[in-house]
Amino acid sequence: MTSSFIRTELYKPFRTSKSQGLGIGLYQSRKILEAHGGRFEVSSAPGSGTVFTMWLGDCAVAEEAAPSGSGKSCPWPKDNYSLPA
Repeated sequence: MTSSFIRTELYKPFRTSKSQGLGIGLYQSRKILEAHGGRFEVSSAPGSGTVFTMWLGDCAVAEEAAPSGSGKSCPWPKDNYSLPA
């Protein structure tokens, strides 16, 4: 994936480079992640491969975005969380 494609096309809905699929999954994933204070980072080398890193947002942002009175709280620990190697 070129850096130009990542900047201008990657997250547009209904765009896909695959023969099958709707081209909506990454768009929806990004919107949901951003709504909870998270983000994607993309690193790509054309012809070699692409790495997507998903950063989970701050619990305070996620809880603030929840509808008032929903009782929803952060689903992950509020301290620094990392997966075991």
